[in-house]
Amino acid sequence: EVGDNALLQVEKDLDRKACVNGVAVDLGSYEYQLYFPLVIEPDRGVEGDFITSLNDGERLTLRGRLPGQSREIRVSKGDDTLVEKETEFFDQTFEVDFRLGEGQHELTVTYFGFDGSVLAQKQTVIIDNTAPGPVTGLGIRPDHGQSDNDNVTWLPDGESLMLSFLVSETPTVIELTWRRNGAVIVMEPTLIELPVGVGRQVLQPLQLPGGGVFEVAMSSVDLAGNRSGWVALPFVVDDVPLTVSDCQLARDAINIIFSDAVVEDEFSLDQIELRFNGTLCAGLTLTRLDDRSFAVGNVLQGVEEDGQFALEITLDGLHKAISGQPASGSHSETMDLFFESLGYAWEQGWNAICLPFVSVTHETAEALAGMTVFKLDEGGYVRNGEVPLQTAMWVYCSDPALVPEIQGLGPEKENRGVDQLPVGAWSFHGPLQEARLPSGHTAWEWSASQYRLATDLQPGRAYWIYRFADN
Repeated sequence: EVGDNALLQVEKDLDRKACVNGVAVDLGSYEYQLYFPLVIEPDRGVEGDFITSLNDGERLTLRGRLPGQSREIRVSKGDDTLVEKETEFFDQTFEVDFRLGEGQHELTVTYFGFDGSVLAQKQTVIIDNTAPGPVTGLGIRPDHGQSDNDNVTWLPDGESLMLSFLVSETPTVIELTWRRNGAVIVMEPTLIELPVGVGRQVLQPLQLPGGGVFEVAMSSVDLAGNRSGWVALPFVVDDVPLTVSDCQLARDAINIIFSDAVVEDEFSLDQIELRFNGTLCAGLTLTRLDDRSFAVGNVLQGVEEDGQFALEITLDGLHKAISGQPASGSHSETMDLFFESLGYAWEQGWNAICLPFVSVTHETAEALAGMTVFKLDEGGYVRNGEVPLQTAMWVYCSDPALVPEIQGLGPEKENRGVDQLPVGAWSFHGPLQEARLPSGHTAWEWSASQYRLATDLQPGRAYWIYRFADN
């Protein structure tokens, strides 16, 4: 027995040769019956597979245990000797280094014993210095968003997220890292081993800790340890259902604002029920303002008193436009409505007024309907059959005591200031809100049957205003 190594079977032939686990042995004076494994360094990639890469100028190191008392070791490739090294009588291990180019190399390691025996051991070594190509076609599955490749999705119960990508070669190992909501890497790198035969198209499950904005990065590492470039993929997993975030009474309409953009043409009047003081509102219209906002119009039709709107929105059947995340259930909202008093003091005779309302009470409308009204039209006064709203006009009042208090619903904000009037001309104008007359303007108001200069503009009155210059 030589050393403390495992015993291997030896088969002799007629020429005093032997085969030890595929290693040719010249028996010489006696037979070696032991086999020693080899190790290379660097051994990048899969350890122990004798496939590695070498940097520029780097040499390959070969290590192993000597089979008994060896005086010399030689490493050759075919007829070319790569390295020779003499050993001492009591050496038990050896280490040699040499240069190898890229490719597959059939090496022979020959041990020469002090007693004249020879053992030849063969070993295939592959040097691969070519990095694999990066993954391509990286995306997520399923992709329920606006398109099947926008990488925005949501996951129904029981459905898992998959990464879809194409590798340039197999076998390979994919290293994967990911971030959530811009944070640092939230998990240790995941290694995905892809052996020969799995195909280049890969679907890899990805376990996520919930929804959010993610970024995954992938790199291929081949058997020799060569790494491809990193490929990053940002994607969104939406786990927040679609809801109604706000409802606003805009005097002549109710604006509905969803939490996110809604799939076009999904939201309709069929999903809206609106009641005022318990009575179902009819004749409503629906206008899409933007991708998440809608206006329900004609809400004041038939409304002539203070009260409350009750809005019920059915959410079933609606989906987020970006991710496809569905809504469910319903949304209820109530909004109070109060008519405002103008506080205008009628004078007997002609009154220059402007009703700053989008709607008036039934009592106000009836009282004004019996009065004589003239409005300015293309430079001349014309008689009008009804009292227009938000329009400067002349109204004749025969008896102020018979005119009820004017009440209506005003606009949300001033939408036509005097700075919008034409320059170098007189304009018959009625403000919608109280305002101070800016410089560069002259205003005359009709009061007590005569014109007076005005510096403060009051809603309800109409003024002749001259604008001298742009401000």
